[in-house]
Amino acid sequence: MKAQNILLYLLLAVSVVLIGCNDEPELKFDIIESPVLAMFDGQSFPETAPVDVTATFYDLDKSGILDQNVGIDSIPVAGLNITVFIDESVEIGTFTTDASGTINFSKSWAELGGATSNLRLEWVGSFDSKPFRIYHIVTVE
Repeated sequence: MKAQNILLYLLLAVSVVLIGCNDEPELKFDIIESPVLAMFDGQSFPETAPVDVTATFYDLDKSGILDQNVGIDSIPVAGLNITVFIDESVEIGTFTTDASGTINFSKSWAELGGATSNLRLEWVGSFDSKPFRIYHIVTVE
């Protein structure tokens, strides 16, 4: 009986090692960091009120990252074209950031397909020839 238990434990240990040696699966797409930082104001809205979201886009100047007196500088991105989607395919509209890097997005729940418990807005654009997609969830109060 002891020999069977030892053989079983040995077989189990070898199986764990072999399973752990599998190659890492390849992702279907490359994940890269966004070339801009997006800050959102507005997340939860009554069903009868419009969805008002203010999005501000910044370019992060990291040239002073190693200097504690300088750090990372946030520079508003003016003139950035952003297209807003729902569910990756329903285009809501295209907007351009103002001089302070801000977009004031305002749509009724009906224009967004009706009020649901939550809705993922996808902000899509390109900065420095790098495309990006940033998500922001809005909810019904």
